[in-house]
Amino acid sequence: MLKVKCLLCHKELTYSNNTSSMLRHYRAMHEDVQHAANRPDTSESSYNTPALYCVIDYRKKMVDEALVNMVIKDSQPFSVVEDVGFRELVHALDPSYVLPTRKALKSMVNTRYEEAKEKAKEKLANVVAVSLTSDMWTSINMEAYLAVTCHFIDGNDQLGTILLGVQHFPQSHTADNLANVHTMVMEEWGIKDKVRCLVTDAAANMIACVKALNIRHAICIAHSLNLIVKKSFDDVSGLNELRTKCRKLVTYFRTSTSGKERLAQVQLQMGRPALKMIIEVDTRWNSTYSMLERLYTLREPVGAALASLRTDVSPPTSTEYETIKDALDILAPFHQATVELSAEKRVSASKVIPLMKMINHTIMQKAEGLTSNMARELADNLVCRIKEHAVNMESISVMTMPTLLDPRFKKLGFLSSGKLQEAITRLKSECAKVIRNSETTPPAQLPASQALQSPACGDLWHLLDSTVDSSRRSSSVTADATIEVDGYLSETNLARTEDPLSYWSKQKLQYPNLYKLALIFLCCPASSVPCERVFSKAGEVVSKKRNRLNPNTVKTLLFLNKNQVRTTVIITATESRGSSTAITHRGALLCGSEEHLRPCSLTEEQTSHDLLLELCRQMQAQVLSRPGPPQACHQPSSGPCGERGSSPSMEELTTGQGEGRQEEEADGQAVWSRDGLGLTSTRSLCPLPGRDCVFIQIDHRILPITHYREDVPESVCYGGFHSKPQQGVFQHELQFSVL
Repeated sequence: MLKVKCLLCHKELTYSNNTSSMLRHYRAMHEDVQHAANRPDTSESSYNTPALYCVIDYRKKMVDEALVNMVIKDSQPFSVVEDVGFRELVHALDPSYVLPTRKALKSMVNTRYEEAKEKAKEKLANVVAVSLTSDMWTSINMEAYLAVTCHFIDGNDQLGTILLGVQHFPQSHTADNLANVHTMVMEEWGIKDKVRCLVTDAAANMIACVKALNIRHAICIAHSLNLIVKKSFDDVSGLNELRTKCRKLVTYFRTSTSGKERLAQVQLQMGRPALKMIIEVDTRWNSTYSMLERLYTLREPVGAALASLRTDVSPPTSTEYETIKDALDILAPFHQATVELSAEKRVSASKVIPLMKMINHTIMQKAEGLTSNMARELADNLVCRIKEHAVNMESISVMTMPTLLDPRFKKLGFLSSGKLQEAITRLKSECAKVIRNSETTPPAQLPASQALQSPACGDLWHLLDSTVDSSRRSSSVTADATIEVDGYLSETNLARTEDPLSYWSKQKLQYPNLYKLALIFLCCPASSVPCERVFSKAGEVVSKKRNRLNPNTVKTLLFLNKNQVRTTVIITATESRGSSTAITHRGALLCGSEEHLRPCSLTEEQTSHDLLLELCRQMQAQVLSRPGPPQACHQPSSGPCGERGSSPSMEELTTGQGEGRQEEEADGQAVWSRDGLGLTSTRSLCPLPGRDCVFIQIDHRILPITHYREDVPESVCYGGFHSKPQQGVFQHELQFSVL
């Protein structure tokens, strides 16, 4: 089957003896080109200016990108481009902008998905190990989905998270089917050999699924704490009845219009903010605590409101309120621990065992001051279950290894001294395994005299000698691992507020093997809350108005929403007149990781301008890989920082033959400009009215970059380039964003 290439966007299409596919592509993706071609061509039209054409073309692409972002971020339907009110708003803002069709918008979203997926795959290809979380969700139209998130530590020793997908799951939820889908996802992303742990809830089919996958399994700690609280409540006689009574009262104030209004009025009369009741939900962690806490906070307004309402619902008595107060004191540590262990952007698995110990200690302390018998019984039940759960956690390597490898906790987090020693032995064993795997030096060649004494020559001692050599090597590896682990554990612990990953980034040379283990174990999340957050957004994507979305579209929109990456490139050049100059620069991703450009420096004959051009060429490969318009731009410049003139070629820029100059602006900033190509400053061509603009050409791509202003929010500051003289040293900064 033949392939053809679009001359506008260079995309390959299938050719099958007709032009229908090419025509569909042209209408869907290049409607703006057709629209521009149909405009009257007059000598007075400003569109005849090549520079303005480039700006308008870029402006169209920029607004298209913003429209795609709106659909992704705000869960807007593709049909928004057909809404009359929205079309009128866009026309009022920019009459020259032509909205893409619904089909074209969907195509742009799919293109963004493919680009984002490739970038995510490249990122995962460079990590050592990953951990996964997964959970099931049912949409409003009763379609089942399986979400899988990936957690890792990147090359900059920062935690990263990627949503691998929300897979449509029409088949029965058996362990085999779940295992097959997980395997498919891991193979699709090329991480099957890198997965070190899978975090799920405690459902039987999930446990069997992970067992079939032969992966380390961790039960979501948030689910575990929720079950501990629920079972402890159920075992206390009378406490469940009190909880049911509170739930009935809360339900009344949430469902009764008169009750809700009266409660709000009473709160306002008392000089309080009008708070609403919180209902308990079985599937939401801490909902029991939140319900009881809000009810206890509003106990006085609730009593006053009920006195003026006709209802059979009765509030708790003063004794029951005392029981609620004591129960809240006991449940507060669980609430705090659940919130902390649900963190996605901080190391969390290492906190599980220490928090179990702290919860146990805190409850035992608070139990001494309790006045309610039911609360004391609840405390006893919680302590018993927490100890039992902590013992189980201290027997699982995916929990003990992160705790020991976290320089804030190390040995201090364990409840059982016996389990602590077992964990240290396991850590030394893991460290020795890393040392063995890293030994790549081939065995030394035997001397000729020893070579004659081979088994072929009838040497009876060969087997014994081999055994001794192997034992000596094993002893050496074990000794090295013991020295490294003991040295690390003997150091003073970090403060709890410090970052453990920063510690390992600094100590990777001192403890190289433990550093490798830290990359494996510290990326494991303590809970499957990341999947729950995906489902919270999924409820917005698959809503009542969008309940017929194709499962693949659901997958695409959720992937883009959770994996939004906007690249901001910042280059700082420091120029000292008459001497060699060092340049600092970096490209930073807003999600937290960084990509460093190749270091460059200036000679005495060069200016910082020449170096900026070299950095721009590097950025072309690293952050500006999207295809752009094929035409070159010969752009006049008429502004405070440049005079009208022709543009030098890319060859002139590469060889430094173009002329650059520095001019002073009214605000005292010095702006470097090179007419047409490289960096050009102008006001008349700026996409934001009344603001300076820098145009950068990188391999036929014309990028308008506005000057950086501290008083402009980042969301509307596309970028900037400014220079400030400081005691004879000029510092130049170039900043812009790529969505």
